[in-house]
Amino acid sequence: MKTARPEPTTFLNVDLDIIGRARSLAPLFRELEGRFIDLYVGPEKRGWARGTYETRSRARTPEATLRALLKVLEALSPVGRRAWRSAHVRSFDIGIEAGPEPYSVHYLITPETLARVVALRGDLTLTIYAPKPTAARRRRPLPARATGK
Repeated sequence: MKTARPEPTTFLNVDLDIIGRARSLAPLFRELEGRFIDLYVGPEKRGWARGTYETRSRARTPEATLRALLKVLEALSPVGRRAWRSAHVRSFDIGIEAGPEPYSVHYLITPETLARVVALRGDLTLTIYAPKPTAARRRRPLPARATGK
């Protein structure tokens, strides 16, 4: 039986997470509608709302994905910018799925892109997901039970 080859460490995407007062963020959510993929837009807790977005096209690097998100956010209308500034959370969440290979992976975020995130008062978050279990790992034999004989 051929064993499944484990997936390498992979950049997944950058999620844009926005959390704030629902009433304040409503104009921003309306303006972002159709510009990004809405992963979730709705209530967070009483009076608060959350919007989680990702880009419509897949980029190969966090840098390129961040630039695509920033391009849209930097072009917001004055009303959209005011709503953006009212948010309590403005997070660019870089998702990486870990794998056993290669030994190390490097993703560059340039000072220019970091400056653009800072200018928008955003933060960067790294989410690193554990490797997906392989078929071989899922089918481990159960340990033998002591019979007491």
